[in-house]
Amino acid sequence: MAIELQEVAFLVITVLFGILLGLFVWQTVRHRRSATILVISLSVGFLACIFAIFSSGIVIPLTSLQENIFQALQLNAFGFQFFFFYVFIERLRSKEIHSGLLVIMVSFLFLQTFSLWLRICFNNIGDTHQVLWFLADMGYTLAGILVYLGLSVPVYLKTYKYTREIKPVVIAVALGLIGIGFIFSFFNDILDFMQISVGVLENLAELTMPLQAIGLFIFTSIYLSDIDYLYRNPFDVFLLMVVTKAGIPLHTVKLKTRSQIDIEGDLLSGLLSAMNNVFEEIFKIATIRSISSEKIHIMMDPGKEIISIVISDKISYFLIEALKRYTKMFEEQFSTELKEKVRNTVQYKTAINLIKPVFPFFKVEKML
Repeated sequence: MAIELQEVAFLVITVLFGILLGLFVWQTVRHRRSATILVISLSVGFLACIFAIFSSGIVIPLTSLQENIFQALQLNAFGFQFFFFYVFIERLRSKEIHSGLLVIMVSFLFLQTFSLWLRICFNNIGDTHQVLWFLADMGYTLAGILVYLGLSVPVYLKTYKYTREIKPVVIAVALGLIGIGFIFSFFNDILDFMQISVGVLENLAELTMPLQAIGLFIFTSIYLSDIDYLYRNPFDVFLLMVVTKAGIPLHTVKLKTRSQIDIEGDLLSGLLSAMNNVFEEIFKIATIRSISSEKIHIMMDPGKEIISIVISDKISYFLIEALKRYTKMFEEQFSTELKEKVRNTVQYKTAINLIKPVFPFFKVEKML
């Protein structure tokens, strides 16, 4: 019965990976929303499921060596899926990838890859084969625990702290279930390697795949209900503003946030314009890219005619990339007005329509 349950769970995981992959490819192509790293992660995960189906011998009969090769491809592909999902989470929560965490993730991936493929070379040597299989399992399960429990769950709980929305809590629970499955598997692998039998842990290990299937199902359900929730920032973004190179405001939007901060748009644009002039005059730098304090960050992206500005309490990779895209789309949509140097903000009112495709995680409070 346990075997049947795991087979059903794995089939569910395969289908859900395919659904998520299709969703995000469609989102990327049709709505031009960049989620390259996540698409790669889902692609590799779906490929791992295909390798697993082949390794079962259901599709074509396999020799022992061929079965081991497909198992290595399956687990190695899942390892890369964890790695790319880790990169996605890092880009969601910060501007740059943490070097220490990157070293740890690469080490787990290397340990898994090296052990899996060396295991094939020593397939007929029992003791060596067992040690290599154990090392591969350690690289696999420890990476899963770190990515899903150590990094992903805190990010979505932090998102709840800022938004007070139920969705990030549900996502955190879903990813937590996946991570708990890896914990069960981790302890079972250790005891199995030490040839110690603990019935409770063996039974819990059999729940690994069903738990992960349930977690992935919940995760998929959230994004099916609101595909844009993928891009939700785990911090506050207060203001989106577009000014001319001379500092004249063209379009300003105040966003809904947990913390309330009053920002005077005209005063801010004048200050930034003056600072840019000083930097250009003294340091020969055309535009300041960012100004940061402990709790407030101002990001600027210069186009040919405008400067797009975002004010937030933190910076992330996705926010920076979205701002660059917004600048480009704003200049494309209002190319005529910008060339004719139209300064009436009413003429740029329709720029509000650019927010949804570029910043789907923003919630507009009002235009200023």
